[in-house]
Amino acid sequence: MVDRIVLVLGIITLLTFINFSFITHFYQKEAYRRRINAGFLAGIQALTFLFSSLISGQYLHKIGRHKSMLIGAVLIIISMMGFGSLYFVSENNKAAFILLSIIWKFLFGIGAGLNLTASYAIIVAHFKDDWERNIGMMKAFIGIGPLIGLFFGGLMHQIGGYILPYFASTCVYFLMYPMIAVTLNKIYQIENNQELERNELPQAIMDTRGVNVQVKFTRLFMIPCFITGFLSLVIVYITIKFRLPTLAVKFKDAGYGENAIFASFAIPTLITFFSRLLVYKLTARYRRSTIILCGYFIISTGMFLVGPSQILGFKDLIQLTFIGLCAIGLGCGMIFIPVLPEMIESVQEAYPGTDKDQLYNRISGIFVAAQALGEIAGPLLGHMFKIMYGFRKSQDIIAVTLLSFMILFYLVNVRNKKFQQALPESGEVNHQVLEANEVRVREPLLHINPRIN
Repeated sequence: MVDRIVLVLGIITLLTFINFSFITHFYQKEAYRRRINAGFLAGIQALTFLFSSLISGQYLHKIGRHKSMLIGAVLIIISMMGFGSLYFVSENNKAAFILLSIIWKFLFGIGAGLNLTASYAIIVAHFKDDWERNIGMMKAFIGIGPLIGLFFGGLMHQIGGYILPYFASTCVYFLMYPMIAVTLNKIYQIENNQELERNELPQAIMDTRGVNVQVKFTRLFMIPCFITGFLSLVIVYITIKFRLPTLAVKFKDAGYGENAIFASFAIPTLITFFSRLLVYKLTARYRRSTIILCGYFIISTGMFLVGPSQILGFKDLIQLTFIGLCAIGLGCGMIFIPVLPEMIESVQEAYPGTDKDQLYNRISGIFVAAQALGEIAGPLLGHMFKIMYGFRKSQDIIAVTLLSFMILFYLVNVRNKKFQQALPESGEVNHQVLEANEVRVREPLLHINPRIN
């Protein structure tokens, strides 16, 4: 069973990404109606989300995880009310609309970064026995949030126009406040009790050499397995968002309507959502690195099918595209879920005595930032590659890139680890080498005479 705290964290994350969907769809329509460039404004929100997660990960131990969750929720509520209030800005006053949009997007990006970073930090710090299960649930909520937002927001938009989805979301937050407050109080109690236990430890234990070492942010990116984990997240999110600006155009050109376009985006998300339990069971049986490698192979195969591939000579059939989307949905979960524990363990192996609390905070911030970076780069690369190479060839390029990175991941995270494990420990004597060279170890010069009392 999923812990109640983790479930509430997942619901908060779900609400955050439902609100992301509101901003992506309904705000952009309002901006276009006013003849304002919404793409520039969308970049502000994405960049704020990116830097907010990185910075909050560095200072989460000072702010406190429960306080970060509270601050993030308050900022999101304020920003959603602000987005709704843009309806009352005069259509002739574009400057005020743009200025207020920047403010609300800035606040929303900060709030989302704080919420998501603190949520992951709480999960990896306090629920270590079920990392994969809980991370899978969080990723499922992140994926399903935009779909629910599109459906729920569309219904609200039809009933009350632009303003209603934002104020409906705000009302949901207020209704959930008692549950959120109780959960944050439990988190505070858990962390406060752990702090008291640490303070009660004898000073000799606290001063043990190598314990509670703080690893600098830059040193994390000197660990090869950590780098490949980070890049895995970025590349996979680029792959997910890569097709967003171009796949809808492909379906429209082929004569398909909005239902087919919606299905093309919903299918991978739903498969990722329902496959999380399968991935959890696989990680319990096989190595995480093996699951990630399989995920890379499945996603790259899916990208070849989405094109469909010109390199492999596939026919341009929509059926192949949908099969490819299904494969991408399965492969994404096989990378998203095990990669965070893989990153954490790579740092703990490199720095065995590191301060785990700060480590969890920093890696959680980097984990969220990788998602933000991929979401920023994906649509830009997709649009650029579509212009330069066309839709089908651009999917081939991403598929080949994924296969290439799969090989790199194998060399760094699998092959290199096996090589390091085969090396003798420092100070260990290789007796086979000594015997082959007929090296004899002399007896110690100092002996204890048993006759001397």
